[in-house]
Amino acid sequence: MANLTKKSKEIVLGNKKYIMCFDMNSINLFQELSGMGFLNAIHLINKYDDKALLYFMASSIRPKDNPEVPIGEKLFEFDIIGLLLSHTLDVIELVSASMPQVSNNKKKVQQKQKRKVKK
Repeated sequence: MANLTKKSKEIVLGNKKYIMCFDMNSINLFQELSGMGFLNAIHLINKYDDKALLYFMASSIRPKDNPEVPIGEKLFEFDIIGLLLSHTLDVIELVSASMPQVSNNKKKVQQKQKRKVKK
């Protein structure tokens, strides 16, 4: 996960501005809040699992004026149904966009290595 790309998106909760930011801090807090490993959670997030989505939101939504500190369990003071309906796709897009991408050069090298192994 060292190649994780920090991505963020502005959102509004109530009448305040927040950012949804995915980084290693998000992963650590997610694991602490949910008690599950992040790789397992990616599967659940893509299956629209409510708990996994809410824990991810709690670990990635931050006040705009303090973007380094996730709101954590304070998320559960907001309208949970509204959060799920409004921001589920934001979560999925943010996670997907933040994952390391294999560059074309790396793909070519990997393909050449596979060919050598097969010979």
